[in-house]
Amino acid sequence: ALEEYVYSMKDQLNMQLQTFISAKDHETFSQLLTATKEWLYKEGEDQPKTVYTEKLVQLREMGDPVVNRYVESLTRPREFTDLEKALVHYRKILDLYSQKVIFTLVCYFNTTAQWSVIWTDVQEKEEFIGRRRLALHETHTNTGTPGQTEDMQRNKNRSGRQMDGCAVGYASRHRQRDEGCE
Repeated sequence: ALEEYVYSMKDQLNMQLQTFISAKDHETFSQLLTATKEWLYKEGEDQPKTVYTEKLVQLREMGDPVVNRYVESLTRPREFTDLEKALVHYRKILDLYSQKVIFTLVCYFNTTAQWSVIWTDVQEKEEFIGRRRLALHETHTNTGTPGQTEDMQRNKNRSGRQMDGCAVGYASRHRQRDEGCE
């Protein structure tokens, strides 16, 4: 595993990971990888597994953040889009409610306070996206990643649980009214 990691990271550092690591860290990490490669073929041959594991952990401490920034750069655009689409959907429902077009939703969410919570949640998520986009423009790819996809997924899922219940509640109440069950 250690040898495979060394060769893989040496290749990736000069290709797809190059823009996700600073020049100084690139140099330091490259030297560490080279030293580890040399160690493997000299003293490393007769070492116990724990020594190999320790060396791999040391390399991963420096390499994993770089790989994470790379992966984040690939997944972030899709997560932004997914969260924005969900918010557009939720805002449409809220707008219809505020226009009294879907007044049957009041039966599902018993109080205006419940709707207020959802409305506030949607507004907070829209502000969240704005802050993340601004932070991304101000951040270099070889340092932090302020728009963590996990944050966006968590925000989308939290709003989704609230609003999906709303859509289901609306659909069932709408169906009942159409069928004359109310």
